[in-house]
Amino acid sequence: MTELIRTLPITHKFGLHARASTRFVELAQSFDSDIGVMRGADLSAPWANGKSVLEILTLGIQLGDDITLRAAGADADRAMEALAELVEADFGGV
Repeated sequence: MTELIRTLPITHKFGLHARASTRFVELAQSFDSDIGVMRGADLSAPWANGKSVLEILTLGIQLGDDITLRAAGADADRAMEALAELVEADFGGV
Protein backbone atom coordinates (compact mmCIF):
# COMPACT_ATOMS: atom_id res chain seq x y z
CA MET A 1 0.00 0.00 0.00
CA THR A 2 1.32 3.41 -0.99
CA GLU A 3 1.27 6.29 1.49
CA LEU A 4 2.10 9.85 0.46
CA ILE A 5 2.36 12.99 2.59
CA ARG A 6 2.54 16.54 1.25
CA THR A 7 2.42 19.97 2.92
CA LEU A 8 0.98 22.97 1.08
CA PRO A 9 0.26 26.61 1.99
CA ILE A 10 -3.33 27.81 2.10
CA THR A 11 -3.63 30.89 -0.12
CA HIS A 12 -7.43 31.17 -0.34
CA LYS A 13 -8.47 34.41 1.35
CA PHE A 14 -11.09 32.61 3.47
CA GLY A 15 -8.94 29.56 4.22
CA LEU A 16 -10.50 26.10 4.21
CA HIS A 17 -14.05 27.33 4.80
CA ALA A 18 -17.31 25.36 4.35
CA ARG A 19 -17.60 25.56 0.55
CA ALA A 20 -13.91 24.84 0.01
CA SER A 21 -14.06 21.94 2.50
CA THR A 22 -17.08 20.52 0.68
CA ARG A 23 -15.29 20.68 -2.65
CA PHE A 24 -12.22 19.01 -1.09
CA VAL A 25 -14.32 16.22 0.46
CA GLU A 26 -16.25 15.57 -2.76
CA LEU A 27 -12.97 15.09 -4.59
CA ALA A 28 -11.45 12.99 -1.78
CA GLN A 29 -14.50 10.70 -1.80
CA SER A 30 -13.91 9.92 -5.47
CA PHE A 31 -10.79 7.93 -4.49
CA ASP A 32 -10.54 4.61 -2.68
CA SER A 33 -7.49 5.71 -0.68
CA ASP A 34 -7.75 6.92 2.89
CA ILE A 35 -7.27 10.70 2.98
CA GLY A 36 -6.03 12.58 6.02
CA VAL A 37 -5.77 16.34 6.61
CA MET A 38 -4.00 18.25 9.34
CA ARG A 39 -3.22 21.85 10.12
CA GLY A 40 0.50 22.58 9.99
CA ALA A 41 3.34 20.18 9.37
CA ASP A 42 3.85 18.55 12.78
CA LEU A 43 3.06 14.93 11.93
CA SER A 44 2.29 14.18 15.59
CA ALA A 45 -0.70 16.57 15.47
CA PRO A 46 -4.18 15.10 15.13
CA TRP A 47 -5.36 14.14 11.64
CA ALA A 48 -8.86 14.78 10.35
CA ASN A 49 -10.62 12.40 7.99
CA GLY A 50 -10.27 14.04 4.57
CA LYS A 51 -13.63 12.60 3.56
CA SER A 52 -15.51 14.40 6.37
CA VAL A 53 -16.47 18.07 6.03
CA LEU A 54 -17.09 18.36 9.77
CA GLU A 55 -13.70 16.98 10.72
CA ILE A 56 -11.92 19.30 8.29
CA LEU A 57 -13.84 22.35 9.52
CA THR A 58 -12.83 21.59 13.13
CA LEU A 59 -9.19 22.19 12.12
CA GLY A 60 -9.88 25.91 11.62
CA ILE A 61 -7.47 26.24 8.70
CA GLN A 62 -7.06 29.88 7.63
CA LEU A 63 -5.19 31.94 5.06
CA GLY A 64 -1.45 31.56 5.61
CA ASP A 65 -1.69 28.22 7.41
CA ASP A 66 0.01 25.15 6.04
CA ILE A 67 -2.10 22.07 5.38
CA THR A 68 -0.65 18.57 5.33
CA LEU A 69 -2.35 15.92 3.23
CA ARG A 70 -1.94 12.17 3.55
CA ALA A 71 -3.15 9.66 0.98
CA ALA A 72 -2.81 5.93 1.64
CA GLY A 73 -4.04 3.24 -0.72
CA ALA A 74 -3.93 1.85 -4.21
CA ASP A 75 -4.79 5.17 -5.88
CA ALA A 76 -2.82 7.39 -3.49
CA ASP A 77 -0.72 8.89 -6.30
CA ARG A 78 -3.76 10.08 -8.23
CA ALA A 79 -5.54 11.23 -5.08
CA MET A 80 -2.59 13.28 -3.85
CA GLU A 81 -2.07 14.87 -7.25
CA ALA A 82 -5.74 15.85 -7.62
CA LEU A 83 -6.13 17.13 -4.05
CA ALA A 84 -2.89 19.13 -4.17
CA GLU A 85 -4.02 20.71 -7.46
CA LEU A 86 -7.33 21.67 -5.85
CA VAL A 87 -5.58 23.31 -2.87
CA GLU A 88 -3.11 25.12 -5.15
CA ALA A 89 -6.03 26.38 -7.28
CA ASP A 90 -7.69 27.87 -4.16
CA PHE A 91 -10.45 25.27 -4.31
CA GLY A 92 -11.64 26.46 -7.69
CA GLY A 93 -12.42 29.93 -6.38
CA VAL A 94 -15.36 28.96 -4.17
